Formats: sequence, structure tokens, C-alpha cells
Amino acid sequence: MLPNFHTIQVVHVHSQMTIPLKNTFKGKSFPSICTVIVPSCVHEILQCCLAVEDLTSNEGDGSTLIGALVAAKCNNLRTLQGILMNLAKAKTSKCYSFLLTIIL
Repeated sequence: MLPNFHTIQVVHVHSQMTIPLKNTFKGKSFPSICTVIVPSCVHEILQCCLAVEDLTSNEGDGSTLIGALVAAKCNNLRTLQGILMNLAKAKTSKCYSFLLTIIL
């Protein structure tokens, strides 16, 4: 399904569109997607893109994207941009160990 589909970029999403987007992507799989550039509020998209290598948060702090990466078990991540996570807060969550795994 869509073998040449390599990038998803969402420039902006109104807060009322997050649930319709979530429902649209639910149950879908895009194994060829390797670059995702999205606002934090549409983090559910990551559950469809398990092979993501490059992730950029272009709106928000990106913390929900980290949580979505952990939940979806995206293990191919190479580049993470636009994340403004509070490390003090992250140390108490699964996200911290995930970030350490990526860095190391």
C-alpha cells in the first residue's frame, strides 16, 4: 500500500481536528514512512508509522510524540527534532529511558 509514500508532514491542526485525524489513521499501517513532521497534538499518527527514522515536532513541546514513540515501539528512530521536554518531568516516566536508549 503506497510503497513510495515516505514522508508525512502536517503543518498545523486545529484542536477540533485531533479526534477526526486519530480516527482516520486508526488501524492503518504505512511501513514505508520514514520521515514524520507533525504537531504534538497528532501524535496518534505515529502508531501507523512504526518504521519512522526521522521525527520532527513542528508545534508544541513534542512530549506527546515521545510518549507515542514508546507506546508504538518505534525502534528505528535516528533523528529527533523540535522536542522541548522538561527532563526533570521526564525522569519519572517511560519516556526518559526511551530517550536514553536513543542517545546511547
